[in-house]
Amino acid sequence: MGFYHHRARLLTLFMVLLTALAGAASATAQPRQPNFVATPLTPDSQFSANLAKSTKGGMVSVIVKLDAEPLASYSGGVPGYPATSPRANGKDKLDLNSPASQRYRAYVNGKQDAFVAKAKQAIPGASLE
Repeated sequence: MGFYHHRARLLTLFMVLLTALAGAASATAQPRQPNFVATPLTPDSQFSANLAKSTKGGMVSVIVKLDAEPLASYSGGVPGYPATSPRANGKDKLDLNSPASQRYRAYVNGKQDAFVAKAKQAIPGASLE
């Protein structure tokens, strides 16, 4: 009876080890899913120059997102400005010196400059950074 008892214990140990190895192998084979959800930003409201005047002279911090995609992710859509995103144009890397990148950067800089000019006109005491 000792022989069979010993053999049963070895078989049980072997099965436990085999189950553990199978579980570890399947855990490493599964791609990990990110534990976050990306949510695009949308404006909750629009800032008005009248609101700044109603704060009794206090400073108001405001973050402004212009309606322009970053150079690295711009996939086209503005007439006359081709895509600069490597994913959209099939390149391996973003080419900062390409004519398309330079042209689109000038476009975005123009939008920023126009916003700063309008903001300074609407709120003369504004500090814009």
